[in-house]
Amino acid sequence: MYNVGFGTDNKPNGTVVKIDVASLKSERIGTYEGLLDGVYQRSDKLYFSDWKSLGDTGELQVLDLKIRQASRATGVALIGGFADFLVDGNQLIVPSLTNNKVIFTKFN
Repeated sequence: MYNVGFGTDNKPNGTVVKIDVASLKSERIGTYEGLLDGVYQRSDKLYFSDWKSLGDTGELQVLDLKIRQASRATGVALIGGFADFLVDGNQLIVPSLTNNKVIFTKFN
């Protein structure tokens, strides 16, 4: 199971962790830190949202689980309040919490 953290003390120091459900031990995956919120796994890629700030700068990150490196996902615009999200087939559904909107966009 994978989990992401929002951070502590209002700092963008949340991390990505893998949790062994049987032993409840956790292991940090990669070095990425931020104001992390939603998480979704597809194959050997882990997608997670990062608020970046409370402005309109939230983005979708993709972490390659084989090499444990994250980068910004292509084709997804910056979204304010990029929190939890839903993937429905090839569609990404994102609440833009700071703009009181729900965004529907293509997801590859």
